[in-house]
Amino acid sequence: MVSTAESFLIGGAAACTAVTVSNPFEVAKVRLQLQGELSKGGEKVYKNVGDVLVKTWRHEGVVGIQRGLFPAYVYQVLLNGSRLGFYEPLRRTINRTFGYAPGEQLATTSIAAGASSGVIGAMAGNPFFLIKARMQAYNPVLPVGTQHYYKHSWDALSSVWKAERWRGLIRGMDAAIIRTAMGSSVQLPSYNWTKRTIVENGWGKADSTWTFLASSAVSGACVCMVMQPADTALTRMYNQPTRALPNGKLVGVLYSNPIDCLWKTLKTEGPLGWYKAMRGLAVSAALLSGLAAAADVEKPTFTPTAIQAPFLEQFTGDWQERWTPSEATKKTAVGGETFSYVGKWSVEEPFKEVSIVGDKGLVAKDKATHHAISAPIVKPVNPKGKTLVIQYEAKFQKVGNCGGGYVKLLEEGALANKEFSDTTPWVIMFGPDLTCPGTKVHFIFRHQNPITKEWEEKHLKTAPSPVIDDFTKLYTLIVNPDNSYQVLIDDEVASEGSLLEDFSPSVNPDKEIDDPEDKKPEDWVDEAQIRDPAAVKPEDWDEDEPFQIVDEDAEIPEGWLVDEPKEIPDPDAVKPEEWDDEEDGDWIPPMVRNPKCDEAPGCGTWTKPMKTNPKFKGKWEAPLIDNPAYKGVWAPRKIPNPNYYEDLHPADLRPIGAVGYEIWTMTEDIMFDNVYVGHSVDDAKKLAEETWYVKHKVEKAIRDADAAEKKAQVEAEAKAKKTASTDDVLARLKEDPAGFVREKVMDFVEDVQEEGPIAALQSNPQVGGAILASLLTFFGAIAAIFGVVGSSAPPVVKSVKKTSSSPAAADGAKKTPSDVPSVVASEPAAAASSTATSKDTPVKKRK
Repeated sequence: MVSTAESFLIGGAAACTAVTVSNPFEVAKVRLQLQGELSKGGEKVYKNVGDVLVKTWRHEGVVGIQRGLFPAYVYQVLLNGSRLGFYEPLRRTINRTFGYAPGEQLATTSIAAGASSGVIGAMAGNPFFLIKARMQAYNPVLPVGTQHYYKHSWDALSSVWKAERWRGLIRGMDAAIIRTAMGSSVQLPSYNWTKRTIVENGWGKADSTWTFLASSAVSGACVCMVMQPADTALTRMYNQPTRALPNGKLVGVLYSNPIDCLWKTLKTEGPLGWYKAMRGLAVSAALLSGLAAAADVEKPTFTPTAIQAPFLEQFTGDWQERWTPSEATKKTAVGGETFSYVGKWSVEEPFKEVSIVGDKGLVAKDKATHHAISAPIVKPVNPKGKTLVIQYEAKFQKVGNCGGGYVKLLEEGALANKEFSDTTPWVIMFGPDLTCPGTKVHFIFRHQNPITKEWEEKHLKTAPSPVIDDFTKLYTLIVNPDNSYQVLIDDEVASEGSLLEDFSPSVNPDKEIDDPEDKKPEDWVDEAQIRDPAAVKPEDWDEDEPFQIVDEDAEIPEGWLVDEPKEIPDPDAVKPEEWDDEEDGDWIPPMVRNPKCDEAPGCGTWTKPMKTNPKFKGKWEAPLIDNPAYKGVWAPRKIPNPNYYEDLHPADLRPIGAVGYEIWTMTEDIMFDNVYVGHSVDDAKKLAEETWYVKHKVEKAIRDADAAEKKAQVEAEAKAKKTASTDDVLARLKEDPAGFVREKVMDFVEDVQEEGPIAALQSNPQVGGAILASLLTFFGAIAAIFGVVGSSAPPVVKSVKKTSSSPAAADGAKKTPSDVPSVVASEPAAAASSTATSKDTPVKKRK
């Protein structure tokens, strides 16, 4: 992992490489943005970017082409160095502040850290961007805009400092922050999206130069479209002349802030005034986007870790020398039929989201098959008296349904060869399992009864149940000498406790057990309650009364059609042509429900309904009373457990001699990588930081971009659907306006009756608002007719003392235009006119 200082230097160096190439286009961009400033039409000094470069080279040489190069270097070091150097520390700090793990990748905190680091860079680099713009605008032969002559960068900084102190160095910082924010919002997302699209469609490889150039070009175009107006405003804010106020404060002659600059540019030059020098900015942005993006999200190339451990597997080129696929056969549970571990294994890169270039993992390739593979540990791992750490990555690339992803640590002496199977003795089984339905992370260890010598599997009672998706997941198990354990998923604790308390069956058996020879006595009474033998049925208790009786008070409903049958022959039925009365008999049409019955309360014979019998009591039973002969619940007596033992150190597991995967799965392409078996929690953590954290960050960034793209697509489809719906409504309204309005009003009235007025307004706000507006208009008109509203108050007559002259007039006569400071001769005429102040006109009062 690189430090903050190293990240700062790497980011700055990458950006400076791009600046050397892009600076000529920056010179052209600045001069084109200042050409014709706040003026309409007029003769142009430069036609386009190429014309600027040719004329600059002809009149100024390489000095003119590379004007402002040094401050451009410093600015890019500060901007991109800050973005890379401060991003990760800020993200981790924000995570801690809001109670999240420092390593957790969250979209909100990542955006906040990115924006904050960008703002820090823009603020730190503002003085250098200021003098860069002024130096690039200076042209002794073909000047455009205000001309600021400086001998070199230090002269520029010192001149600004002498004239304005800190205010001069931070001039235009607000515009710089807006520009940086707008550019950063599209720079990396557009670069990553283009690169991912090229790779996924097979148009180029992830590390191809052409893929890099194409992604940079698209990113530069996106940055140009979004950032160009703010960039134009920034250049003009930096380069504008200044004038001194009476208090000595220097302010801009042309613009007061970025918004003022954009507005004046739009008024005088039109929308195209915002997009001057677009080609120059596009080239510059493409170069800077490419290298900045590469510095930010460039995928590192796989390098084997320097961490040492008893067993550490990263599946490098010689992996087949260590791992042996099984060829064993396995008997089924029902008989002699056998099947083999025929699932194929391969070491390859993931087919989605290659996070570390050249990093490969072990992949179970087939579905609905048994897979088994194992590798020996050169020096067996003995957990006795030491912390045992097991860690590896699993990635269900196609998710699927049922399938295992757990690892087995085999006993010392168990052969890691072609005969490895489910019967091979193991010490620990640990890892995820899609259990159909649901998921769990197994932690099972085998323990031997020292008396019976039998082996038992001890299962974690409450196994974690994480969401298993197609992200790379990190699984870590830590077993300590004090019998405590921790199960971590993605470097977060998912379960912890004690080997002595949290497993079933428990490590240590009960001291006493039920006596198998003890039998319950025949006279043992274990009934707590009995029927009261002294109870007598009441005389008025009639067990023969039915539960329901006929409701004699019921009357036939009005309109009941007694003479109408419930079903009638289907009047629409037609005898089939192939029907033969002699062979098939008389044809009878099918029966259908009588439609008259649907219009009436009922039809056919009416019978009185049944009702609950108020005299019904049911069968009488004597009440329950406590049984005087009750002796309690019988249980056999306890005897000492002949197989009892006490193992106070179950963490002293048997030595581990091999690592193996023995799984059955309905899901193919399950990937395993970065397997660690050893004794150091710190080393396992460092390995995760080198590998899993890098993968997780890239995967999450790609998923977030995909989610944003899908969201945008859904919103676009919804907008198109809404537009189509609006067009349909307008067509109906045009065709039958009265009928359309009547239909909408009746629908609204029905909603009010069924759902209430509030719900009706929420579902039909336009109709409700129109009705409300109509009612207010109607009652307002009535009120206006009767003078309730809209009438004017009678005028109030006041005497006014006439004066020969007003103070305003006297003051106005004395006012003169303020002095305008002179600027360099190349200042645009429109700029000069904008500095003039109008005279105060005396106000004439009515006599």
